[in-house]
Amino acid sequence: MTYLAKDESIQDSSPVLLYEFKRDPLIWRYAALPLDFVSQGHTWASATISPGKFSFSDEQLKAGLTIRLPITNPFAATFLGGSPEKVTTLTVFRTNYDDTGFIVYWKGMVLSTSASVGILTLSCESVFSSLQRVGPRGVYSRQCQHSFGGLDCNVDLSPLAKSGSVTAVSRTFITVEIIPGPSGSMVGGVMKAPDGTMRTIVDQSDSWHYVVSHKFQSLAVGNTAIVYPPCGHSIGDCVANNNVGNYGGEQHIPGINPFTNTSSVFSK
Repeated sequence: MTYLAKDESIQDSSPVLLYEFKRDPLIWRYAALPLDFVSQGHTWASATISPGKFSFSDEQLKAGLTIRLPITNPFAATFLGGSPEKVTTLTVFRTNYDDTGFIVYWKGMVLSTSASVGILTLSCESVFSSLQRVGPRGVYSRQCQHSFGGLDCNVDLSPLAKSGSVTAVSRTFITVEIIPGPSGSMVGGVMKAPDGTMRTIVDQSDSWHYVVSHKFQSLAVGNTAIVYPPCGHSIGDCVANNNVGNYGGEQHIPGINPFTNTSSVFSK
């Protein structure tokens, strides 16, 4: 029996909702069932999930979704130390309990969260909202607008990275034994945990002691952490990294606006 035939059957239908949360490179899969569930070649962990009302109408831009999870849930716990630096997407699949077929029932992303006593509430927007929204345009500035080591920058960060064993973790204070230590300041760079999560380095007392933007959920003593250097997004940084061809700024912007003879528009 096909998924559609079973789903429309009064006697054979036994619908199950599966929730897949993605935050590259991490994936959490949950089933709103008392037991783990196997589907699509994956095991979906049993979880207490309370979804809001699924809305399907002509007003898709307003079709948001609210998800409630206990704060003890491993995925929910990643929001308690602060907002993640990467986008979290949500795909809800609908299948039947004894069926291999499935459909994508709802898809979107997590916009915001709020916590109350024992409960984390996720406010999600439909993927149709982002498809209709106009994205930000490029900024006309002297400084490069590319992310260091990102798609348009193309600098290979692996030779610049420093790694070491984590010897102490106290909320946002991290001690990493890096030998030899970085020669310059790493403030503005990022620290990467073994699971792929990254935090911005906001302070550094020496080559071993760092303060990150918010707490790691997975980093523990004995793990290996990788520290990546910052970039000042100037033409000098591109010269130092032999990457002038990918510079994303406009270094020849005049300091004085030629139309008004002032510097109120163009930066000096």
